Amino acid sequence: MTPEVRSATEDDSAAVASLWLDWGREYESLDSVLFRVPSEDGLAGWFRRQISEATDDELWLVGESGGEVVAFERAVVWRPDDDAKRSLVVDDALTTLKVGLLMVKPSARRSGIGTALTSAAERWGRDRGAVRAVVIAMSDSPTAVPFYRSRGFRPMSTGLWKPL
Repeated sequence: MTPEVRSATEDDSAAVASLWLDWGREYESLDSVLFRVPSEDGLAGWFRRQISEATDDELWLVGESGGEVVAFERAVVWRPDDDAKRSLVVDDALTTLKVGLLMVKPSARRSGIGTALTSAAERWGRDRGAVRAVVIAMSDSPTAVPFYRSRGFRPMSTGLWKPL
């Protein structure tokens, strides 16, 4: 079955919340120090607000297969601020597409839905002036890192954390 990509609506909020909880369980099992399963209480309503209040520089997409929402993506266009000309970092002065969330139900992975969602987000970002895309992923994610590398993303920096 060919996956379908479309803009998310408020009616998708329960499905998105369910996928979010699944994602929390998956990532908590990978690293319970960094990730947790979020509270389910009010989660669908929270997603409903996020989707309904999205600005022109925010994109919410869902991927469907067989009439079921099996994936979602949120992307944002970051625009340079007034101080960008003073930054040492070139990206601070560029309009950049930030892929903030991409979640695909495990049973729908490797079906092309993640690629379709990300391609749609990249087109949307280019249409809004983005000249670069960035994604922040867990460095040892068994799914995210290989997926984004296959899409042409390359490591540019390393974040370092430690407990205090």
